[in-house]
Amino acid sequence: KKLVSLLLILSFAAFSFGQTADDKKKETDEKLQKDAIKFLRETAAEVGRMRSMENRISFSSELASLMWFHDEKEAKLMYGGVVSDFKQLLSQFDAEMNSAALPVDDDSPSGGIFGGYGRSKTERKFRIAMMVRQQIAMSLAEHAPDLAYNFFYDSLTLISNAKFRKETEQSDKYFEFKLIKQIAETDAAKAAEYGKESIKRDIDYNHIDLLKRIYAKDAEKGIEFGAAILSRIKGDKSSVKGLYIFNSLLSYGAANLEASKKPGAKKPIYSAGDLRDLAEVFAQA
Repeated sequence: KKLVSLLLILSFAAFSFGQTADDKKKETDEKLQKDAIKFLRETAAEVGRMRSMENRISFSSELASLMWFHDEKEAKLMYGGVVSDFKQLLSQFDAEMNSAALPVDDDSPSGGIFGGYGRSKTERKFRIAMMVRQQIAMSLAEHAPDLAYNFFYDSLTLISNAKFRKETEQSDKYFEFKLIKQIAETDAAKAAEYGKESIKRDIDYNHIDLLKRIYAKDAEKGIEFGAAILSRIKGDKSSVKGLYIFNSLLSYGAANLEASKKPGAKKPIYSAGDLRDLAEVFAQA
């Protein structure tokens, strides 16, 4: 509870540092900055003594995120330690799951701040580790999109157990969009790049939501991503998972085109010709 309270206070402090513009407070802010860094280091040492490795990794990730506002170089080093510890933990669980048949143990809850149940202690810990993996990725996404995206997918390769690899890949489909949407808030270009990779598999409503977010942040990147979606649909209409996706994209494209005609408005994602092409593929489907 103490650590959670400290993290909340530091989050507010980091925001305050970013918003201060009064030169008279410069000296005070510099002192607060030094105190904050010192305090983060002391808290990191305290976190290092936590009993649960999952909790240590989780809190260290949040501390690294806060440190980014004060010392980017040190924050990257902290994240490096977090990623290294997590990969070691995940490799350990994977080895345990492959070593022998896991005993059934349905009644005992797992420890740590995440909770959860599973058929065995190792399975429960594995599922907790997957939640920690998502937390690390989201924490990194705010500061370093490439590091976040690469960590998320590189860590998947550490899972050799077929059952849990498949289970993780299924759950990753939803989280991938959550991660890319978070990246879109700070880097629309990267979000568009990752979005184009995701449509190679299939297209669903999440892509339309992502298109809206990217366009809102950067119209040119939104238009670029929209063109990639349309090209994918025209090349393989079976990639669209549901006829309502066609309808939703047409409706959004038409509304966006109409809005673009207003004075000072941004360029539209799709031209009238693009929408006719999309309607034709919809009719064929």
